[in-house]
Amino acid sequence: PAPPIDADASLGTVTVDELTVNGSATLQGDITTAADQHYGGAVTAAADVILDAGSGTVSFGSTLDGTTADAESVTVTASTTTFSGAVGGGTRLDVLTVTNAARVDGGRIDARTQSYGSLEIGAATTLSGNSVGITGATTQSGTHALTLDATTASLGAVTVNQLTANGSTTLNGNVTTGGAQQYVDLELGADTTLTASSVTVTGATTQSGTRTLTIAAATSSLGAMTVGKLTVNGTATLNGDVSTSDTQQYANVVLGADRQLTAAGSSDVDITGTLTGAHGLCGDAGGTTRLRGAVNIDSLTTGTGGGTEIGGNVTTSGGQVYGNAVTLAGDAVLTAGTDGVDFQSTVVGAYALSVNTSGQTRFQGVVGSGTGAALTSLATDAGGHTRLGADLTTRRAQAYGRALPPD
Repeated sequence: PAPPIDADASLGTVTVDELTVNGSATLQGDITTAADQHYGGAVTAAADVILDAGSGTVSFGSTLDGTTADAESVTVTASTTTFSGAVGGGTRLDVLTVTNAARVDGGRIDARTQSYGSLEIGAATTLSGNSVGITGATTQSGTHALTLDATTASLGAVTVNQLTANGSTTLNGNVTTGGAQQYVDLELGADTTLTASSVTVTGATTQSGTRTLTIAAATSSLGAMTVGKLTVNGTATLNGDVSTSDTQQYANVVLGADRQLTAAGSSDVDITGTLTGAHGLCGDAGGTTRLRGAVNIDSLTTGTGGGTEIGGNVTTSGGQVYGNAVTLAGDAVLTAGTDGVDFQSTVVGAYALSVNTSGQTRFQGVVGSGTGAALTSLATDAGGHTRLGADLTTRRAQAYGRALPPD
């Protein structure tokens, strides 16, 4: 191997077995070695350069900068490339390409375009530029946060302590963090699971193809979403409409604004826990909209397709409109304001139903018809009016606070 260079060096094109520069280095040409390249001092790229170490390693012990902002490109081909100092902190690179594995210990890389085969961070790290692409896995040595301060980013599988993506991010693998994950706009390039203490997507979530998104977090805050299938564990605050071609399943839902949940075909919308928030919800599932827990919102509307399953009490300050067939999965008390409660189709289920509203309770379809479909009992309060549009069957008492003539 060539002897180490223990002084500052300005290098043109170099082809040697191995290269070590212990001083600062100005690179004006490509460097090709059969084995390792090590740069101990500050490195400046004075031209577009390719550092090719074959199956060896390339390590930068200090900083790496360009000469003119957004002008120089550095391409590194090696088994592993290690950046111990900041990159582009003095003068930003135009393009930084690491074809295989990169390890970042210096905390920050500034390059207009960045691409890596895989990435390991050994410190809290910020990747800043117009675009960042990581084809393989992103991991950590220790416990560290990764910030993508880029207009666009494309990621494979990610395992870090915390992830913040400030632009539009495409995910091609699962993302696992011990802490929070925060995104602006999100695109799914593959079926994806986000595992975190909390997940926030302030913008839209979309997909390339038809993808499944699973969010395993204690809390999540989500904007508009269009995906194939959606499962959200924990408590989800919905700040945008959600549309899926397959099922939607939530634990607890908080409405951050008036929202619509649309599940195409024969797919279901399933809320296994509570549904709360001072806003209205429209559930439009081709299959079944399941409200298994207590509901306390402004208003509730279900579409004319599919059905609605009610397993707990439903309270609205405004009205409730059930456009499709309703099945009781437990005793239920429906409480609404002056806009009333409107059953536009059938109601079945061997449970007790009580409706309390200062407006009108309207049964437009048959109630309790079919084997095992009769309600246990039915009661409406005296504050509003009850209008019956078809036959009604219960196994026990029916009590009407104030009935109007049939339709």
